[in-house]
Amino acid sequence: MTHPYYTFLDGGMEVDIASIQGGELPIDPSSFYFMVKTPEDDRYLNDPVAQAKVKNSIPIAEADIGQWRLFNIITDPGETKNLARSHATTFQGMLSRYGRYQRDHGVLAPPVGYRPMHQVLINALSAQYGESILIFLLTVLVLTPFYVAYRLKQRGR
Repeated sequence: MTHPYYTFLDGGMEVDIASIQGGELPIDPSSFYFMVKTPEDDRYLNDPVAQAKVKNSIPIAEADIGQWRLFNIITDPGETKNLARSHATTFQGMLSRYGRYQRDHGVLAPPVGYRPMHQVLINALSAQYGESILIFLLTVLVLTPFYVAYRLKQRGR
């Protein structure tokens, strides 16, 4: 987590740390052992702001991910500088044109319970691991009943 956190932070972005329910995130102490510790880990260990974000992560449902933003992808391909306030007229015009497009073409609102970050995670896993993640999940689904039966059988002895 430390590497992307500091990469985004150093890129000029505001970085929040979110988790499913919010609150303190568990960190495996062995991730800070000298054999695997990175410079970003050292930075984290001396960064009270980052540590506070880990101790008090925000619930993913409260993360501000649905807000519209405006970027100049030619001068800012990493989309780090939101121009919505500094170009308010352009931004409002784009929003109004999108509203008109939405109405004219019957664009549906996201279904109740739709979570954009959940879909982003699914898309990222699919793009990164493709079929192997599907094979893994199917293997887990197939083997879980056998494991449960085995454990119940052991308990009965």
